[in-house]
Amino acid sequence: MKTKLLTSAVAAIALMGGANASAATLIIDDFLTPGGTSDLASSPGSTTGPETNIDTMANPRDFETRQVTVTANGGFVSNAGATVGISDSFASFSSDSGVSFDADVVYSSSDPVNLLLDGINERFQIDLVAGDGTGTFSFTVTDEDGESATVSQTAGAGDLGLTEFFFSSLVQDDDDGIDVDLTRITQLVFSVSSGDDTGLDFTIDLLGITTDSLAEVPLPAGAPLMIAGLAGIAAFRRKRAA
Repeated sequence: MKTKLLTSAVAAIALMGGANASAATLIIDDFLTPGGTSDLASSPGSTTGPETNIDTMANPRDFETRQVTVTANGGFVSNAGATVGISDSFASFSSDSGVSFDADVVYSSSDPVNLLLDGINERFQIDLVAGDGTGTFSFTVTDEDGESATVSQTAGAGDLGLTEFFFSSLVQDDDDGIDVDLTRITQLVFSVSSGDDTGLDFTIDLLGITTDSLAEVPLPAGAPLMIAGLAGIAAFRRKRAA
């Protein structure tokens, strides 16, 4: 009887306290691996940096390589340019006034990457630590079959901190009726665009995926179990005292 009462109490308390146990986070890039700098100085067009091996973290679902492409228009403005730099745990994106700016940070893997974690409300996450101007940030995922989908939002200097892009907001890039398979992703593209010629300057220090807990137990549902367990312990103690 003692074992049964104690087991009941422990199970109830664990149920109440385990709501956040299954939340998960996958770091795609902490920018500790330098390289991939691309610079467009005073000329319109596009440039692609070298491919960088970033498969250095312990998580087996990492992408293997990272490559940066910068495209700028309006380079006829004297000494105007655009730059992406990755080093010392930061990724910086900047363009001068008068330059329309687009940057793609492309993550690739020869083996498919499963982006679905244990949990709900799955979402991409960036940590914006500095900002000036307004930019459009996007994530585009492509699976083994070539199906792709994109989620985007605009952020500015007033949006410092974590910015999140929910998987549920992903929009398919074609209308063939086939959804992208998030368990078999071979390419992920993180994009930053100025959208106009006013210039921008942003720095981020984390790019990843996170979720909420799988099983949130509301207090009205879990409270009776915990109360019953605690009451059982109290009854057991009174019996021993008698």
